[in-house]
Amino acid sequence: MNITDYFPDYVNVGYTKKSFGVDGLIRFHIEEKFEKVFSELQHCFFLLKACMVPYFFDWKNSRLEEKLIKFDWIE
Repeated sequence: MNITDYFPDYVNVGYTKKSFGVDGLIRFHIEEKFEKVFSELQHCFFLLKACMVPYFFDWKNSRLEEKLIKFDWIE
């Protein structure tokens, strides 16, 4: 299943991989055509059990050059 199967108005821009360390960082992959605008976003949505769940970025604790992202409220 893809996100557009459930929600045709949304766009799949990438995916998460696995957690990194103990600080709440998660490895991610963003499709090349979305990399430039990715750091301007305030939030993203994950498809969880057929529901769109918003997650808000914690940019000051993320490490984009290493493809590591941190979300607010995840420790």
